[in-house]
Amino acid sequence: MRISSQQWFRQSMTSMLEQQASAMKTQEQLATGKRLLKPSDDPMAASRILDVSRAIEKVDQFERNAGQVQDRLQLQETAVDSGIATLQRVRELIVQANNGVQSDETREMIAVEVESLRNALTQQANARDGVGKYLFGGIHDDQPPYMMLGEHALPVLEDAGGQRVPGVLLADGSLAPAMLDVDGMPIPDPSLDPLDFHPLGNGQRQIQTSASTQMADADPATSVFQYGAGASRHDILTTVTALAQALQKTSVAEGTVPVPAGSLTPSQRNAALSDGLAQLDRDIGHLSDVRTGLGVRLNQLDLQADVRAETSIQMRSTLSSLEDVDYAEAVGRLNQQLTGMQAAQQVFVKVQGLSLFNYL
Repeated sequence: MRISSQQWFRQSMTSMLEQQASAMKTQEQLATGKRLLKPSDDPMAASRILDVSRAIEKVDQFERNAGQVQDRLQLQETAVDSGIATLQRVRELIVQANNGVQSDETREMIAVEVESLRNALTQQANARDGVGKYLFGGIHDDQPPYMMLGEHALPVLEDAGGQRVPGVLLADGSLAPAMLDVDGMPIPDPSLDPLDFHPLGNGQRQIQTSASTQMADADPATSVFQYGAGASRHDILTTVTALAQALQKTSVAEGTVPVPAGSLTPSQRNAALSDGLAQLDRDIGHLSDVRTGLGVRLNQLDLQADVRAETSIQMRSTLSSLEDVDYAEAVGRLNQQLTGMQAAQQVFVKVQGLSLFNYL
């Protein structure tokens, strides 16, 4: 078979260009650290890389979600701890006030501190997170769950039109729009239909923290500062307000009939404060249960974090084995390719100068 000079030249150039392309590909692999530079290099591995990358993205998203839940739960735990400390201080003051040696003037001074503690408790119920969302706002975390009506801290109700009003607990445990009576006490507002309103501090936002787990990122005010069902439903801030009002009433002699409005006999005051102390103990116990529930969820998040970390390590190891270049192998291959390319170039230079005319 006769091989023309042109054919030999073309084949030699094609071979050198292919060797050069292979060397450049190896150099690019070394520069990027990736074995696969395009899907066609290994279609099956490329498909597997895509699947593993998506799985890693999901784990990373779960990690971000869990971080958000953990931050809000920790803030709630701090707020609930503060609430418990506030109620314990109220309890100390009521025990101090429920003493026969106290006068109306000293009880009034204690009542002022109790009211300030009630205001502090209201601020804790309306606490916000780092981005300004209300911790106990539930699904309505852009609005405060409590508001003041006169000297009373009451849950906020809202209708479909966005009108927000204070709410008062009815005998059946439901909430109705409130107004103040002549004595400054909250009563249902007859001009508003309770069915048109719903409490703002209710509901929970469920966030995916693992492939099989959703977790509430916070507890709403209706389950933290209110508890019980039906006629036994109770609002914690109402307890503190009622105690402050009992302390502010003047004393009248035992056996006075009728007892003037705004006054109490010693036995009536003792009964009111004793009942208040018992209610405070129940309130503190409820907040302690809430804190325990928050702690349980935080522990669950810690366990999930360990599982996510291990899963992420395994997935990233798999991804690395699929797409990362073996530097030792690639460097050795590049040296071979460069040596082969240099030899081919030297042979080409020598052979292309040969001609029969040199021997004529």
